Amino acid sequence: MVNKQILQFLKSNQIELQNHNYRVYNDHRLGVIASSHPYGLFAEVISEGKEYHYCNGELHFIYDEKGNEIWRIK
Repeated sequence: MVNKQILQFLKSNQIELQNHNYRVYNDHRLGVIASSHPYGLFAEVISEGKEYHYCNGELHFIYDEKGNEIWRIK
């Protein structure tokens, strides 16, 4: 029951994009949850002109507004 409620909460807070396969949010907490098992593996957060890419609950990449990689997990 809890998982279903969390999935509904995540879906209701997604940023609407043309490609519905991308799970994009404007809050890092949602990105961490959405990229963690059992809710998914990947999520993206767009905030202050940057894109933050999460995988399995961890931040892996940050891109600037031009799409240049500015940080990567080591």
